Amino acid sequence: MKEKKTIKGMMIKSVILFCLIPFFLLWFSFAVSSGIELKKNIESEHYTIVRLLNISVENYFYSIEEAMGKVTSDSKVQEILKTVDRNKYDSQLYNAYQYIGNIVGKTCLSFTGVENIIVTDMDGGYYSTNIIGNTVLTYIQNTDTIKKEIFYNQGKTWITTFDNGNTLMLVKPIMDIEEAEFIGMMYFLFKKSEMDNLLRSNLDREEAILLVNMQKDCIYSENEKLMDQPGLVITELDINSYGTAVVSGVSVLQYGKQLLFRQLLLLFLFASAAILVFLLIQYIYVKINGEISVLLHPDKEGKRKDTTYFEIRQINNEMMSLMKKNNEGEKKIVRLMNHCDTITLDKLQAQINPHFLYNTLTSIKYIAMENEQKQISDLITALVKLLRSTINREGIFIPLSEEAENVKNYMCIQNAVYKGNVDFQIDIPENLQSCMVPNFILQPLVENCIFHGIHPEEKGGEIGIVAELTEKGLSILVKDNGDGFSEDCLEDMMGAENNKEMMTNFGLKGVQQKIQIACGEHYGLSVKSTRNLGSEVEIILPVNFFHEGD
Repeated sequence: MKEKKTIKGMMIKSVILFCLIPFFLLWFSFAVSSGIELKKNIESEHYTIVRLLNISVENYFYSIEEAMGKVTSDSKVQEILKTVDRNKYDSQLYNAYQYIGNIVGKTCLSFTGVENIIVTDMDGGYYSTNIIGNTVLTYIQNTDTIKKEIFYNQGKTWITTFDNGNTLMLVKPIMDIEEAEFIGMMYFLFKKSEMDNLLRSNLDREEAILLVNMQKDCIYSENEKLMDQPGLVITELDINSYGTAVVSGVSVLQYGKQLLFRQLLLLFLFASAAILVFLLIQYIYVKINGEISVLLHPDKEGKRKDTTYFEIRQINNEMMSLMKKNNEGEKKIVRLMNHCDTITLDKLQAQINPHFLYNTLTSIKYIAMENEQKQISDLITALVKLLRSTINREGIFIPLSEEAENVKNYMCIQNAVYKGNVDFQIDIPENLQSCMVPNFILQPLVENCIFHGIHPEEKGGEIGIVAELTEKGLSILVKDNGDGFSEDCLEDMMGAENNKEMMTNFGLKGVQQKIQIACGEHYGLSVKSTRNLGSEVEIILPVNFFHEGD
């Protein structure tokens, strides 16, 4: 069923196609590009923040390690670790504790948040500034584990944690430079709150901060639960000096809320504008439909009201003009139909006259045969066949064999007039006899040969017709041995439709036009002529064979 189109539907489709869809595509591309650009900016800004955190943490650890280095490099501290027996409490051990306590107090206790500072030898003996918890004590007295960690960290200072991350510990091996061996360890324990104070100035409440060691174990965390949320931008930077990395994650949505709000606001405003546009379309449609109804539906008295809109008034005037022309056209059609009836009667009358002529010629033929006038009888037979072909022919195309028969009848009459002075030959292969050609195209060419080429009053005139298949199509060559003609003469012949000297009033140009109308512009005549040697006219036609039932 054909779609019923309306002005309202056209207006709505136009708004959707040229306004809504382009805006939605622009809005979507803007949203995507803004999101990508926002993520890049967040990543760049976040990298800078994490880099600053990395430097702050590294500097803090470095300051602690520097203080620890002053203690561990003291010669007397190293001597105590190598010689004093921790299992035997005597004055030597007491003095050793006093010395280590003084140097640790002067160097390291100035740091805030310090929980304990421990110095041990490689056998598990230790000195501490505060009571040591069982977890820490187990860790520092496990000398085999400590030695493995020294090897794993290549003798450098490392960081570890205790009490579920509430206590951080900086571990520094103590090495005897002269002997090139490790003689003890120094542990610096400080509270997690100290790290919080260090990071809080740069830490947003929606941001996660982690410290992980080389084994990716978490040794410090703040807002770690945020790391499990989707849509995070995660940045990780190594603190190369301590085998530790700062990992931070920030949510893109946190920074994109404002952008998202603006985009939704823009979408809402456009949706409101679209609703207003549709309301405007409805208003325009109602007004136009009302004006059209005024034109289509007259009042009770049959009068049509005039519209108030200029454009619709113009359409109405045009429609009235077309209706008037249509009425006039209907009257002309009626007159033409009446005229066609008259023409049909005239045509039937015209068909009666040739039959009377054929019957009369046939009677003359029988009289000639009774009086043994064979030449007259043959001429009348040829004339009847030629007249039947030219007058009663229906259709444009006939078989090539019939067209050749018409030419033979024509030449029979001409040779009777000119006492057989013209030698006429036709060479058409058997397989081309049924080719369909436009009717009455060979006789005008043969007639041109007689009237413009050869001298039929004299003997020796020759006219030949040869047919063959070529790459161009069906080729029919009409040639004579006459005088030939110049290019100016050829131009005259091509335009000789009105030449009264020609029996059929049909020139080369007429044949050319007939072929091109029936077969197409690619087909037609080509003429070659040599003065005093003769002329050749080649006809090129499409190859169409006659089939029974056509």
